[in-house]
This record gives sequence, C-alpha cells and structure tokens, in this order.
Amino acid sequence: ATEDLLGVVGSSGRRGRGGYGGRRGGSRRGGSRGGGGSSGDFLINQQGGIASTNAFGVNYSDNWGKKFEITGSYFFNMTDNDARNESTTQFIDREGVSEIYDELNTSSTRNFNHRMNFRINYQIDSLNSFTMRPRISFQDNSGISQTLGETFFRNQILNETDNTYDSDLSGIDFSNSLFWRHRFRNTKNTFSVNFAQRYNNKKGDANLYAQTIFFDGMANPDTLDQFSHLDLNGWQLNTSVSYTNPVSERAR
Repeated sequence: ATEDLLGVVGSSGRRGRGGYGGRRGGSRRGGSRGGGGSSGDFLINQQGGIASTNAFGVNYSDNWGKKFEITGSYFFNMTDNDARNESTTQFIDREGVSEIYDELNTSSTRNFNHRMNFRINYQIDSLNSFTMRPRISFQDNSGISQTLGETFFRNQILNETDNTYDSDLSGIDFSNSLFWRHRFRNTKNTFSVNFAQRYNNKKGDANLYAQTIFFDGMANPDTLDQFSHLDLNGWQLNTSVSYTNPVSERAR
C-alpha cells in the first residue's frame, strides 16, 4: 500500500471551478479565488479517473554471526492518474428562459513512494541487548489540472473561464528508536532505556492561474495569478526509562 505523507494520494491537481450565471440570474461567478501560502492549498480532493500502478517490494532477514539479527524491507510504488470530465448544466427560470453552462475538466497526476524499514538486534552478552529500528519514507507528487467553462444565454456567450492549477510536492519522514535492555543476574528483573527520534519535512510549489471573461457589451476579464510555497519541518525526541519486577515466581 502507498503511504501518504502529503495528503494527495489518489487525487489529481486542484480543480478550479468555472463561472456561470450572468445578466438574468444576477450571479456573476468567476474562477477560483483565495489567499496564498497556507498548507491547505496543497491538500487535494480525491477524484476519479484512469490510474496505472507499478509496485515493487523486497524483504530481508539474516543473522550476522551469533550476536547480530537483522530484518528489513523496501517498498516502491508509482501511480499515474488521468481524468477527464465534461458536463452541461441548464438553468431555467419561471419564464422558461434558460442559461446553459458547459464545463470541461482535465487532470493528470503522478505519485512516487519509497518506504524502508529495518530492525537490528545486537545481543551484547547474556544480560544486555541493544535494538535499533530505523524507518524512512519518501513521497513525490506532481500534478496539473485545467477547467474550461462557458455560459450561454439565448445562444449568446455571457462569460467564459479558464483555470489552471499545477503543483510539485515532496515529503520525507524519518524515525529511529534505540532500545537498551539489561537483565539482572540471578533475578527476573530488567531495566531498559528507549530513545526515539523523528523528523519530517514537506515542501513544494503550486501555481494557480484563473481568468474569467464577462461579455457585457465588451470583454471584461477577471484574473487571478497565484503562487504558493510550502516548507514545513518537524522534530520529535522522546526518552523513556522502565524497570520491571515480577509479582511472583510464576508471573513475569
């Protein structure tokens, strides 16, 4: 399965909504508007379409001598998704006069995912053991989508819209834990220390160009040209210490 670090798996580029309505409905809606720079600009709604997937995975397990035990896995996934949707909407008022809105949406997305996990156990001696568990995931996602829309009234065009959105995002997530356990000689008591760390980063760029033209005797364009940049970093450090003592000879 694909691990989603960016919130974009199974989806295509952000789709801009076209405008409809005009001189009769009193509703003049243009292309997508909005502020820039928030991470929400990079979370993309799920869409259908034609998808092709390629995946590869491998597992590894071995003992290096008498003290080292190593297990690991690597997984790769690549997905291409293409979608195309055409729609026609007709609005009819009480007089039986209607407006027609035609819309064409196309989108294309490519997603790469790498994931590696390892577990390394070192038996220092009969009383002490050391375990390390590194894990890393990497995701790269790029996509582009376009919306073309036109509104007609009595065979005359009222407005048209052209929205294009493209993005190129990447994310990495790394974690590792170091665990040391000591068993006391001639007893069942144990003492252990665990140190865990985690780092994640999400970054990328997105561009939104939206233009709507209203034909009120002359062409009046309404244009939005927006660029967004995402760069999020996170660190986590955790340490825990534990001591175990059996409650009886038969309970551990």
